[in-house]
Amino acid sequence: MTGPHEPRKIGNVIYTGFLPRNSYLNLLCNADIVLALTSREYTVVGAAWEALYLNIPMILSMTNTLHTIFQKAGVFIKDAKELVDTVIELYEDQDKLLKYKEQAKLLSMHYRKIQTEQTIKLIELIENYLNDFIQH
Repeated sequence: MTGPHEPRKIGNVIYTGFLPRNSYLNLLCNADIVLALTSREYTVVGAAWEALYLNIPMILSMTNTLHTIFQKAGVFIKDAKELVDTVIELYEDQDKLLKYKEQAKLLSMHYRKIQTEQTIKLIELIENYLNDFIQH
């Protein structure tokens, strides 16, 4: 876990505190699961986007916002007990973990396609604007 904590280890959970960018990316790229938790509706935790981009399964807070955006790319939990149970379940059932990883990859590809399409439309608009400007 990153954040404003003193570095320490409790069981298999490592509280790193804030990390330099490269250390954080190395840790993230080697994660089996990413926790993206919030108690606020209409909030999207950056860790969720990072995990999705890297096709890493997530455990997410059960909010309408997160559920709408991340759909089947992770497990949605309501409380600490569900969090603990879900972590144990995913580590014991590697097939289920792989299923969530595949869902994360599919959703990531979907969002990348949308992003590419929007970028192409923006470039076309700019080209049209510049062509109109040059002709006048």
